Amino acid sequence: MAYMALYRQWRPRTFQEVAGQEHIVRTLQNALKSGRVTHAYLFCGPRGTGKTTTAKILAKALNCLDPREAEPCGGCSNCLEIQAGTSMDVIEIDAASNRGIDEVRELRENIRFSPTTGNKRVYIIDEVHMLTDPAFNALLKTLEEPPGHAVFILATTEPHRVPLTILSRCQRFDFHRISPPVMAQRLKEVARGSGIEIEQEALELIVKAADGGLRDGLGMLDQAGSLGSGRVGAEDIHRMLGTVRRDVLEKLKDLIMAGKAGDCLVLLGDIFQRGLDLRLFVREFASHVRALMLTNLSSGMEQPDSGGGPELGKLLEVLDILTGVEQEMKWSSQPGVLLEVALVRCARVYLYGETGHRQEDLRELSARVAELEALLPGLGPGGGERGGYPLPDPPETVKAPAPATVPGEGGVPAVKDKTSGPGRDVGDAGNSGVRPKSSDRGQQAPVVKKKSGGSRTAEEQSVLQAVQKPGEAPGQAAQLLGKIAERWENIMDSVHRSKNCGNIYSYLTGGAGAWPATVAGKVLTVAFWEKDPYSFLAANNMENKDNKDMFTKILKSVCREDLEVRFVISKEEPPAGKQEKTEEDISHDEAAGLFQGEGQEILEDNPFDE
Repeated sequence: MAYMALYRQWRPRTFQEVAGQEHIVRTLQNALKSGRVTHAYLFCGPRGTGKTTTAKILAKALNCLDPREAEPCGGCSNCLEIQAGTSMDVIEIDAASNRGIDEVRELRENIRFSPTTGNKRVYIIDEVHMLTDPAFNALLKTLEEPPGHAVFILATTEPHRVPLTILSRCQRFDFHRISPPVMAQRLKEVARGSGIEIEQEALELIVKAADGGLRDGLGMLDQAGSLGSGRVGAEDIHRMLGTVRRDVLEKLKDLIMAGKAGDCLVLLGDIFQRGLDLRLFVREFASHVRALMLTNLSSGMEQPDSGGGPELGKLLEVLDILTGVEQEMKWSSQPGVLLEVALVRCARVYLYGETGHRQEDLRELSARVAELEALLPGLGPGGGERGGYPLPDPPETVKAPAPATVPGEGGVPAVKDKTSGPGRDVGDAGNSGVRPKSSDRGQQAPVVKKKSGGSRTAEEQSVLQAVQKPGEAPGQAAQLLGKIAERWENIMDSVHRSKNCGNIYSYLTGGAGAWPATVAGKVLTVAFWEKDPYSFLAANNMENKDNKDMFTKILKSVCREDLEVRFVISKEEPPAGKQEKTEEDISHDEAAGLFQGEGQEILEDNPFDE
């Protein structure tokens, strides 16, 4: 006799044997007991969860000659014929291969015939979502008002593809994925009944790989039984599925937390030489890190640990990197390279900290803060209103003239900046992102009277106006602006390489070009120089929603910062190093790019080309 697969040998024959779908079994049994069986059912859910099996059990229960409390007896002629698939009263239709209108018309013709030996004529249509639109339309009227002896059971894994007109005429039952404990128990019963010895770890690996599909789990158990000659161990499952042992995942986790990027790549090279699926490996390792994160959360370790465990914030960052690279590897021609980069980034999270700055960099930053405090003694420890709170790098300031006193309470003067236009405070210019000249640091700034007594220099006042923003950590905006400025060329390169970004690249680089000016909260201001003849056109086009959204996505991909961007015209000169272009310096090609090819005939006679 030919060998029969385990999932066919152990297919449930009664409602009690159906695993993990108690909510459906109970409803159907109650309907059978009370005689409230409807004419159309829709069974939907993931593969391998019992949809077709339950449909056959329901068909047997409807036609059984000796039913036992809503359960088929399994021994009468009708039950045996339905189980063997030879019953004339139970018609199974595969909609994937019989999806046309002709097949549905034939069904409508045959539905008029009464059942031969049973009480009901049951039509089981599997993968019903594969029917064509004309076929659904032909089925609609029959499904709405079928003969009293007909029952339809529609099964599908994609209920969203079934027309609403069909859905509204069926009772819908959603089959859930089989939970791991229920599946493990069922696999144990099957293994014991089939003479297969299986280790607990191997059983857990099969349950995890099956992902809620009991049929998949039985298929893997069947294959593992043949591989291990009746005795299945964890190593057999790893070899069969192409997965790695838990100790390998634990070793990789330890290397990442130790910041040993080189050793991580050596371990990855060994996995690659074994011919394992790298995407599956990333998925496994991400699941391992997720389990570690959940362990930390359940134990209340939401703060940096004091007992040697990993910090939750770093675990989240590593998990974000792993889940992102798994998606990227799916479409890449070099998934191994992407995974190597991801592991190096994960190791750097622990080597440099969550912010990406090495400890030496933080000490250098502290030294620069101390230098600023020495320059502004009123802001040092115990001085002024700041009370020793560390300041960020000084923003752009200009030498302030003598303060003009504005009448008001306390006689607090306002400091003006001649180069910033009338009525503009120096503090407003302090967000432009350019450091003050070193030659200006030693010059004496005018003194501003404080309401509470003492004195404060105009330079201190400008720094405070730039830094003291509600809800913003000191130096955070300056640090983020510096990061964006440092990567500005990379951002421009990404814009230049991106599809449909040619016009955006022309706007941002044409003339004097754009530059990151200020960061306030989560808003980045990109400035265009007002003396650039095409600055207004470029800024106006960059404020277009499509252009702004595309630029924002590129900014986020390069700097890994989620910022809102706005484009403005600035009176401030561009940072040093940018070439100032007047109208005579604008080339014919740059102008054509800025105007998106419009007015080409005008540019032919452009006097600037003479």
